[in-house]
Amino acid sequence: MSQVIIQLLPGKRLTLAAELLDLLTEEYDPHVELFDHFVQFLQDIEEGKVGPERRDILIRLILLQFVLLHEVGLRPRLSTCANCKRAFASDGREIYFSVSANGLICRDCEMSFPDKIRLSPKAAQCLADIKQFAQASEATLDEIEQVLIHHFTHILGRPPKMAEYVQRA
Repeated sequence: MSQVIIQLLPGKRLTLAAELLDLLTEEYDPHVELFDHFVQFLQDIEEGKVGPERRDILIRLILLQFVLLHEVGLRPRLSTCANCKRAFASDGREIYFSVSANGLICRDCEMSFPDKIRLSPKAAQCLADIKQFAQASEATLDEIEQVLIHHFTHILGRPPKMAEYVQRA
């Protein structure tokens, strides 16, 4: 199935989405909401409902990746510290992402997670409040995509094949 989809997709980001769907779902294991989102994603691009700008497609890809993580039960904890469960300060300073903690971690907990990645305040704010993606800069979206690729690499035990091309694009 994924080979057919990959041949039909116009861009590397779309191919990454198809690859992740293929790797994280099982045949005959229905994820109706997930596949509805994926089909809508493809239709919106085909029909021009997603702008041609790299940023527009990146926002949609990131949102699709979050739906995928949610549907397969691997969504990271983003609203509070994944370790101590405390809420983050609204300024988004000194927030980290840890794959071993499966989410965002605060300054007080970060020393327990050697795999942590320090986030910019804007990336941390977007991850904590998905509504902010619409106003995020392309640089912030790139940072979030890098974190997601790192997270998927941990989940899969290897980087997705298309990750290298998405990171360079």
